Amino acid sequence: KPAVFATVSDSGHVHLWDGSIRQMTHCAALGWKPRAVGFSNGPLSQSGGLHIAVGGAKGHIKILDEGENLRPLHEAKDSREGIADLKYAPGDRMLAAATFDA
Repeated sequence: KPAVFATVSDSGHVHLWDGSIRQMTHCAALGWKPRAVGFSNGPLSQSGGLHIAVGGAKGHIKILDEGENLRPLHEAKDSREGIADLKYAPGDRMLAAATFDA
């Protein structure tokens, strides 16, 4: 889905956009301030949707299902500091998180 992209905001939301129609298509409240977002390389859910990983300012990570209106799939907090970047590995079997931990 080359025209689809995501943004995050200090309001605590992740927004999914369709660039081909220049409109926001989905929005989800996270409950914390997000700082990073990353897409899986291919569909991973039964709905045929991509997984969207969102990292927070205080180390939270939430995985959302793009194909099911951003339904939460998993949540973790493995870092004491903020998440700077998130990337799925080729094949989507692993997710890497860059943090500000010392």
